[in-house]
Amino acid sequence: MDMAGPENRVPDWNPAERASLDERMRRQSEVSQRCPVAWASYQGGTWSVLRYADVVRATMDTETFSNAAQPRYGKPLPPLEVDPPHHRVYRRALQPFFTPERVKQIEEKIRPLTAALVDRLVAEREV
Repeated sequence: MDMAGPENRVPDWNPAERASLDERMRRQSEVSQRCPVAWASYQGGTWSVLRYADVVRATMDTETFSNAAQPRYGKPLPPLEVDPPHHRVYRRALQPFFTPERVKQIEEKIRPLTAALVDRLVAEREV
């Protein structure tokens, strides 16, 4: 995965821009075609890895890529904004709640809530 050089940076790329879902997806697709690892000045400067294969590779290479380098709210929010070995501690604690058996137990409650939320998103066309 090559990091984009300054000539390929997309300075107006903002992964948190307030726009319709369709517009955000169109913009992300446009940016990823031009620059699969895009730079943004958002939150003091950040890289966005935009292609699936690159995201998978980055998540597996915690020596090079970090979730904790630039927390969104001042300090890392576990488990998503911490790296190994801290991430493993949270994952081990949470994993029993997300086994197929546990999810099956709560599926009847979750499915209608999820359907209602998705229906609302589709109707409003904005997240």
